Amino acid sequence: MTDSEILEGVLEEFKKLAAIPRPSGHIEKVSLFLKDYFAEMGFNAVQDEVKNVIVDAPPAAGFENAPLIVLQGHMDMVAVEADGVPFNPAKDPIRLMRDDKYLKAAGTSLGADDGMGVAAIMFLAKNMKTRGALRFIFTVDEETGMTGASFLDEKYLKDAKYLINCDSEVFDEITVGCAGNVTMDFEKEINRIPIAKKNIVEISLTGLLGGHSGERIGDNRANAIKSLAKACGEIDGQSEIELIEINGGNARNAIPSFAKCVIATDMEPDMLNIVLMNEGRSLYSMYDEEGATFSVKEVATDKKAIARGDAMRILQFINLVHSGIYAVDQNGNVETSANLGMIRTEENQVKISVLPRSSRDKKLDLFISKGKDLAELTGFKAAFSDKTPCWSYSESVPLAEAMKEIFEKTTGGKMRIKETHAGLECGYFKKKNPDLEIVSVGTTNEEIHSPRERLALATVAPMVRMVEQTILDISKKTCF
Repeated sequence: MTDSEILEGVLEEFKKLAAIPRPSGHIEKVSLFLKDYFAEMGFNAVQDEVKNVIVDAPPAAGFENAPLIVLQGHMDMVAVEADGVPFNPAKDPIRLMRDDKYLKAAGTSLGADDGMGVAAIMFLAKNMKTRGALRFIFTVDEETGMTGASFLDEKYLKDAKYLINCDSEVFDEITVGCAGNVTMDFEKEINRIPIAKKNIVEISLTGLLGGHSGERIGDNRANAIKSLAKACGEIDGQSEIELIEINGGNARNAIPSFAKCVIATDMEPDMLNIVLMNEGRSLYSMYDEEGATFSVKEVATDKKAIARGDAMRILQFINLVHSGIYAVDQNGNVETSANLGMIRTEENQVKISVLPRSSRDKKLDLFISKGKDLAELTGFKAAFSDKTPCWSYSESVPLAEAMKEIFEKTTGGKMRIKETHAGLECGYFKKKNPDLEIVSVGTTNEEIHSPRERLALATVAPMVRMVEQTILDISKKTCF
């Protein structure tokens, strides 16, 4: 096949996925679609108890003794929309837009993470006939705690020799290690009192870059929730405010690009605009955020104000919780970080989600300890998930070295072998089968977990060819 034929073939598979709403927590339809898709191809396809889909593709004649290779991706996506874009992620399909260089979505995230990995596997399953046995594993809810990977029965990994995870975001990088993480959720009960101030306004902070909280955490991007809370504190320092609600972010693993609050204040509109203008200047001076905008409008509300003590504890929590780089390794790479990803105000409580990451397991314990202390000091209740394991090799990985050679031979370009600060399911797979040789590859997907997400079309064919040739070489036992 030509590169163009590979690209169009993979995109046809991706379109099928984009038509199915599949945010984390809403994977029933896409799981059933994948099971039926591979069953109709004649493969043995099953769903497990959490709706992971596992497919076995038998070897071609003459390749019965080739080692089993697993191709793996996750079926869910982070579904976020630009401010003001009407979008129900549990019901609305992704609307695709394409130009000469990129595939994008209309006002929402694209879902190339990991829809492109799944689509590439679908394409290879349909078109690659000369090979040994393959197993395709599609996991659920990777973006919200790696539920599928943690629940996957180890029997699906024990008989395999190699696993190629198709969830990386740069086509000329092979990943051989990733950070672990822990989900930290905080809730606070709030009391409400009648509004006493004369002006009720909504303050919005929009236009921030946002992005993936692992890959972009070191890019000097502002956190909209923390920046808005700081602005509230500055206003309150000049004229006491009544906080009515504060909301921001779409996912704990995405740097929030927007946040809104409703406050009541006696400050005159002109003075309020001056304070926010100064906050905008401060934000520009600290971060690489040229598009950040504070805006104010008068609103009506039937809600009461949050009691001042509760409101101050909320703003203090936001101000004090760590979000950003926490530590770097000896090579200057991000080792440990955290992201304040979401805040939601309900009638009687406020909910906040934070996601720390680290390639050192004990650093996550440190964040759990700090989270407990901060919750106690500010009157929040804290809940912590199990830690997802980090993944690393102390020596070179033959599978990675072989794929690097294939890539450089077929493209003429250079391939890097590296670890990533993002989270991957590979830690769970390595834990379930320590002898499994694992790498992660993918197309180049830019600005994932944001409405600016885009797929670099020119990277699709090289990635697919590399995986295809690797499967063929292993099946023919011409490498390793």
